[in-house]
Parts: sequence; C-alpha cells; structure tokens
Amino acid sequence: MRKLMVTTLILSFFLFSDASFAGDPEEGQQTLKSSLPRANYYGQMQLSEDYFDFGFLPGDTKVSHIFWLKNVGNDTLEIKRIQPGCGCTKAPLRKRLIAVGDSAKIEIIFSSGRFRGSVSKTPRLFTSDQRVQNKGLRFDAYVLYDGDTTAQHLLEIEPFGVHAVIGQEEDEYPVYVKNISDQALEMSLVSSDPEVMEVKLPDKVKPGEKARISLKLKSLEEYRIPGFGKSFTIQLSDDDNTRYTIPVLYEKYKDASMGQ
Repeated sequence: MRKLMVTTLILSFFLFSDASFAGDPEEGQQTLKSSLPRANYYGQMQLSEDYFDFGFLPGDTKVSHIFWLKNVGNDTLEIKRIQPGCGCTKAPLRKRLIAVGDSAKIEIIFSSGRFRGSVSKTPRLFTSDQRVQNKGLRFDAYVLYDGDTTAQHLLEIEPFGVHAVIGQEEDEYPVYVKNISDQALEMSLVSSDPEVMEVKLPDKVKPGEKARISLKLKSLEEYRIPGFGKSFTIQLSDDDNTRYTIPVLYEKYKDASMGQ
C-alpha cells in the first residue's frame, strides 16, 4: 500500500510539471513579450512611394493621389497628423491607428487654383514610428494656362476634366483624346481611385487619330453629401513618359456648373 502511494505521488508530480512547463503557447508568447522592454515594440511605416508626378493638369480644379502606408512593425502604428504645407493642399485623415500588417491610404488633394506652370509641394506625414517620425510626400505638377507657350503637348483632351453632378449620375463619362504628335502613343494608367472609378484606356493611338477614354463612377453612396475632388493620371509611351491628370469632380449642381 505504501509503495502504491509513493508511486502515485511521483506520477502526479511529473504530470503537474509537464502541464506547468507546456502551458498555453500563446500565453507563453504574451509572457515573453511583456517581459521585454517596451522600447522593442513600435509601429514601423512603409510607404508605397514618397513622390508622385501629376504631369499636365488644368487650373482652377482639384486632383488627388493616394499614397499607401503599411505597418511593418510589431506594434500598432499611429498616424498623428498630416501637415499639408499650404492652403492649396488637403489630406483628410480617415484612419489613425494601423494594426500590425495592415495598410491605410493617405490621399493628397491638390487645388490648382490660380497656379501657373510648374508646382511642387511636400506635405508631411507624422507617425509614432520611432525611426522616422515624419516623412515628406512630395508631388510635382504642371498647371496649364491660356497663352502658355512653354508646354509641349502630345494630346488634346476634351473635356479636360469630368464634372459629375450629385443626383444626376450618368452611366459613363467619356473623355476624348487626340494624338497631335508625330508618333504613335500608348497609354497606361498610373493613378486613380479604384474604389470609386473604373477607367478604360484605348489601345495605341496613331498620329492625328482620336480615341476614347471610358470613365465610370461607382460606390458613390457615402460621397453623396460631401462630394469629392479626385482624378486619374495617364502616362504616355514617348521618351519623356509624359503624364496628364484628368480631374474628376463629384459635386452639387451649382458647384459643378462653375467649372464648365
């Protein structure tokens, strides 16, 4: 009897020891994490790009580009603020906290207003990243104006800007382009907001030919009260990779009629 009790006690000891050392793997990781210095845990930003060229665009309108920010750190990344740099630039902040492995879009909206010719701006992004707490998001543009003899055009665009009226949405908003250069041109889409627009470009356009860009707007429900100022940017196949940005404004009737 005594021998049986001793054996039972020994077995109980080993079973208890195995359970204690094995434990819950996730609980063990949490214990390890909490035992390390907090400084070892921070969000780390990774940008899809930090520069964008709008190319040619008209004056007195709005255009936008989306920079994607991903958290590649091991803790939550906080976007503290975005400093536009001037009244002509806006950067609405829709998501402040980015979980590990998650991404957020940073949309920069530029109002060309009365600018003429070359424009360069650098809004600054401030985050909780301990390595780089702020980062510049630079963009360049060339704002066209009447009587401009500097710009060397390859395309004629009509209309050079889409004005969609809230409550009077159309199935499609065509944009026509004419190749006024001496070479065949191909087009590629380098920037747009696919959440609200679908852009289809023509194939190669020969010199003197006219072609059609198809623009369709979608998922507009959440924008029907504030509207928006967005755009899409195309790049040509010439040696300079010339770019044109076509504004896409979704506004009330009185606002949309002003740009026509």
